[in-house]
Amino acid sequence: MSGGAEAMTAFAAKLRNLRRLATEAAKEAAPAVEAVVRASAAAGTTPDGQAWKPTKAGSRPLANAASAVSARALGTVVEVIVRGHHFLHHMGIARGKVVRQIIPTHLTPELAAALRRATARAFARLMGGA
Repeated sequence: MSGGAEAMTAFAAKLRNLRRLATEAAKEAAPAVEAVVRASAAAGTTPDGQAWKPTKAGSRPLANAASAVSARALGTVVEVIVRGHHFLHHMGIARGKVVRQIIPTHLTPELAAALRRATARAFARLMGGA
């Protein structure tokens, strides 16, 4: 096989690797998505940056909400979970019925940037500099 044919065969193999891009990007993105969601929860804001309603006493609610957030890759999907009583507040079903959104319901600019960076890293890894 000539050098050109070997190069084309190697490049074709790299292109076939792209079938795994969505799965690899999700694995790469999960920690970054978790960091974005934790940052907004730690700031006491919704994923869009709106401050949560203060407690009846006027203090900041859910001071430890960031520790209740986790994210993981499930195939091509990044799943974000909020555990414990923080989930009840997120859903607005805790005592007082105040919704304090923790998990995003749409793609925020911060999440989009994290996903873009993760996908670029996964693409570079799969293509190996091709």
